[in-house]
Amino acid sequence: MLATNTRIELLKYERPSIGMKAEFYDLTRQTYDSVSREFTKKNIGIADFIGDEIVRATSHVPRPCRAIDIGCGGGVYTAFMGVLGFHVLGIDISAAQIHLGASANLPHNVRFMHANALNVPLPPDSMDFILINSMFHHIIKDDRPAFLMRVKRALKDNGSILLITRAHGESYEALIKERKLGRMTQRYAARSTVQELDDTFAQAGFSFEVLHSEPHSDDPDGVFRHYLLRKHHPDLIMANTRGRNT
Repeated sequence: MLATNTRIELLKYERPSIGMKAEFYDLTRQTYDSVSREFTKKNIGIADFIGDEIVRATSHVPRPCRAIDIGCGGGVYTAFMGVLGFHVLGIDISAAQIHLGASANLPHNVRFMHANALNVPLPPDSMDFILINSMFHHIIKDDRPAFLMRVKRALKDNGSILLITRAHGESYEALIKERKLGRMTQRYAARSTVQELDDTFAQAGFSFEVLHSEPHSDDPDGVFRHYLLRKHHPDLIMANTRGRNT
């Protein structure tokens, strides 16, 4: 089914075929390669807000600690965590974004890797903190359970994940064609409802709370949700929260 408006074109799928997966991830790579500089500048403009959330989410963790920035882009938050004293690895599917991050004047405790995060070996119980900012909606829905299990295994028992993603009024998967940051792009995106996201994290064995929720400027039915995820243990006092500021 094809839906269009003046700015965006969606080719919707109930479930993308296995053969589409490599193509869709490659389209995401091409999109962020093409807008790498513009996208990094945009992130710099909101760095303070997300930086504050990173500080709060890791306030209980003694330094030095180990962290991963998955979908790091040009490394704005990777570098920020380095300044906080983290030994941090930034991972992104876009080589152009990784080049921008690695070419900056960075602390010695910051590294970058060009890779699809689904394929990166993550040692078990090795990470104090994981940032997943605005990339979860690019993970094909069939791949999400395995991805969440990988990051959960990598997380220490007292570690946490800050995951920022979009929720929508309708759940579907789509190939999106649009003008993004001044360039025509194509990329895969998985649209999920709030309930679907909450259920996905709970089913993966996470306790979670919603740190922040705000409307999305380009989608009247969409919201950005900032989740703080932790491994679920029966003796934890923190219970699943269906959302603050929703």
